[in-house]
Amino acid sequence: MKNEIDFNSQFSMDYRDYMERIDLSSWNRYYFLIKEIIRIRPKIVLEIGAGSEIVKNCVKGLVEDYRVMDINEKLKPDILSDMRDFRPELKEKFDCLVCAEVLEHMPFRDLEKNLKNIHQYLANSGKALITIPHRRARILIITPFSYQKPIILSLPFWLKSSPKSFYRQVIRGEMWIDPHHCWEIGDGKIKKRDVEDVMGKVGFSIDSYVKLLHVDFWVLSKKE
Repeated sequence: MKNEIDFNSQFSMDYRDYMERIDLSSWNRYYFLIKEIIRIRPKIVLEIGAGSEIVKNCVKGLVEDYRVMDINEKLKPDILSDMRDFRPELKEKFDCLVCAEVLEHMPFRDLEKNLKNIHQYLANSGKALITIPHRRARILIITPFSYQKPIILSLPFWLKSSPKSFYRQVIRGEMWIDPHHCWEIGDGKIKKRDVEDVMGKVGFSIDSYVKLLHVDFWVLSKKE
């Protein structure tokens, strides 16, 4: 349950902790992020949320500068900061900003502030790569014909639930979420359109949207 894990414990995790948490869904996300960075060819990248630094280590040889921002000093980020605090020296400095599974670690009321900061850190026509967990059951299918773009099938999360879970999740709309998260899409409160409304409000246009394992992935453009 949500209260079994100390919410603040995530802010003292070190590099080894993040590496030990990597699973198949993590690699599915990394693949799409890395392929998108290769496609758009940015020169200067900012990643918010240091984590395992898999994406950074894979693409740093392809960009001129790759910086990381994080609130956790144990991860030794280039920029030690809470992303909710606007950093004026970073305004319009980056061609690409990566924010993968970070926004849900703060209350939904902070989403507009966080996306606005991301928007301001990007140069004109810059790209933001965003992933956010979506509480929905999905099946990954890889075939010889789809290995570069695996097939994702979505299933009702309650499909194999007990009657009690069915009542709680479907009738009452109460969904289990990660104890380190304040919210997730599909948690019974926040919907995909709620997130996209905020994206549009702060000045982003949506280039693409993809359903991945456990997360939704957006490529956003800063409107000129």
